[in-house]
Amino acid sequence: MQLTTAIEDLTAGSARLHTEIKNIEKEVAENQEALDQATEIRQKELAEFNTEEKDLLGNAMTDDFCKKFFEGHGEKPYFQKGGMSKVCLCDDSDSEACSC
Repeated sequence: MQLTTAIEDLTAGSARLHTEIKNIEKEVAENQEALDQATEIRQKELAEFNTEEKDLLGNAMTDDFCKKFFEGHGEKPYFQKGGMSKVCLCDDSDSEACSC
């Protein structure tokens, strides 16, 4: 009788552990999915931030600001045309009039 009782107890314990394992595996899968979604959102937000930051830094020194800054320091203003990939120095505040 003791052996039968021990087998029944161990079988019940095994079934309980299998159920717990399945529940934990499901929870891990749900957590991984949530993590993947959060990571994707953060990557999109970072890309948007980097784009916005680049735009803000690129526009921080507008033609009018540069002209006033350099003229205030007794220097002739030069303007950059073409962004970071191509630099053209122009001595006219109309950057469209620049030829590179």
